[in-house]
Amino acid sequence: MEAIIKESQLESLINGFKVQQYSDEEIQHVKNIYENFTDSQKSLVKDLLQAYYPEKFNQLNEETYWWNTLGDVLGFVDPTGAVDVINGISYFMQDEKFYGFLSMVAAIPLADPFVKPIMGLGKSSKLFKGMEGALKMVKTNPTKAASELASISQQSSIAKKFISGVSSWGTGLMNIIDRLPGKKWLGLKQVLKDWINVFVKAAEKNK
Repeated sequence: MEAIIKESQLESLINGFKVQQYSDEEIQHVKNIYENFTDSQKSLVKDLLQAYYPEKFNQLNEETYWWNTLGDVLGFVDPTGAVDVINGISYFMQDEKFYGFLSMVAAIPLADPFVKPIMGLGKSSKLFKGMEGALKMVKTNPTKAASELASISQQSSIAKKFISGVSSWGTGLMNIIDRLPGKKWLGLKQVLKDWINVFVKAAEKNK
């Protein structure tokens, strides 16, 4: 049986969010998302948390059952990052890949100043739609996608800060991606890496 985070364990995690930046409504929303995840989706949460916080998870005895101890583990990982991880998986499941990508960036320590302004504008904003549209070109024409992102960054200080910050958040996310299990995550890992590389090229075009 593969270990997952139980709803009861998430409850103790949620209690730790009270001092974080999330409102009670947002916290309840994330809790509802998690409780409606399938076991397979919950295992993705576990994979990502292990990838984000390997040094913490490595302190556990390998023979310890996850479903008995993971609630305690969440007490010493960043609970704000855990919320972003859960949101990110939810968005990917809904095929909202760019918002899922931003959520994964947001879970990286110190990445908030780069990513939260874009997320705060919302999915209906012109900036969000422009960047999302550029990323849809990555698979077929990555050079054009990078040029489009570079152009967008010249028109928006928010986009410029995010793209120029790829040397920071991009390196962090790439390291996390490399720690994810191969077979289960293979397709998404490649998509994420391709997107990071396009942001790197866009940043280089703006130098």
